[in-house]
Parts: sequence; structure tokens; C-alpha cells
Amino acid sequence: MGWWLVMLSSWAMPPSDATWTLLSEGAERIECTEQGDVTWCRSSAKVTAPIDKIVGSLSDMAKNANRFESILSIRTLETDVMHITLDFPGILSDRDYVARYEMQERENGVHVLVWTPIKHPNAPHVKGVVRLDDYEGEWLLEPAGSSTVVTYLWHASYGGSLPAFALPLARKKTGQEALKDIAVVNDAKVSSR
Repeated sequence: MGWWLVMLSSWAMPPSDATWTLLSEGAERIECTEQGDVTWCRSSAKVTAPIDKIVGSLSDMAKNANRFESILSIRTLETDVMHITLDFPGILSDRDYVARYEMQERENGVHVLVWTPIKHPNAPHVKGVVRLDDYEGEWLLEPAGSSTVVTYLWHASYGGSLPAFALPLARKKTGQEALKDIAVVNDAKVSSR
């Protein structure tokens, strides 16, 4: 059944010819696209760590939970299912999601960690935390010598009462923090592609 969920997820993700709007271009390139009523965003940069190290840190995210600045907690519910609580700034409610993760190895040393949302009996809703029931995405990891080009793609819906004017800032911050967290966990730096 796991492959079926991944296929459904990939059908929902933006097509390769999607038109992307640039939010930020610096060490991290952050851009978004609209696919029907769904907004997808991606951030990408070069991380100065070899791909096998980054694959290892993402394959064992729960072990590294305390090093991810934007994550409050990671609970492993099954071998490939995690309940993750995200730290949202200020007066905003924190967010959480439950997802099945699958690491895929592709041609030319490329790895992709895909996550798809699921419901799980051991992850009830938490009072005061906004559940992202449709949160999905992927980490695309491409070898670049002793570094790795990392692209973080996510369904950029935040639920709750986040005002529309704040969405571009939230999406930019999400993209930056995701790449920063990967660099920190791997004792590396983020640089332009």
C-alpha cells in the first residue's frame, strides 16, 4: 500500500512544467506555484555536506529532532510513520502533521524522501495545535561533489488563522528554516547553487 500512497502524492505535486513565482533569491532560492486551489513552494540551495550524510540524517529524523530548530517534537508511530510538531513563531498556534515517509533512490545518486499525510490512531489532535491534514512534500537530494543540492518541496497551506498578507513571509521563512535545519543537523553550511 505504501507505493500507492506515494503515487497519489506525486500526482498531486506540481508538474515539471509548472510556472513558479520567485519569493527570495539568495543562498536559498524560494519560489511558489499555484496548482488549482493548492499552493506549493520549494526552496533549494547547496549544502556543504555529502549526500550520504544528508540521506542518513533525514532517514533518522527522530534521532535528530532536538537539532531541528523549526521542529518541537518528532514521534515515531511506525517504522515509516511520524507525528511531527512544528514550532510557529509568536502568537501563532504551532502546527503538526502525521505522515508516512519513504526514501527513494533514483538514477545518478539522487535520493528523494517523500512524505504523504495519513491518519493514525496514535496521533490524536492536540488542543491548541493546528493539524495539517493535507501536508505533504519531498526532500530532493542531488550529489554535487562533496556537497549536496537540496530542494525542499512542500504543500504550503498552513491552516488556522494565518492572514493572507502573512503567507509570503511564512512561506519564505519555512523554506529558509528547512534548509538551515538540514545544514545544522549535518554540521554544514548553506550556499547558492
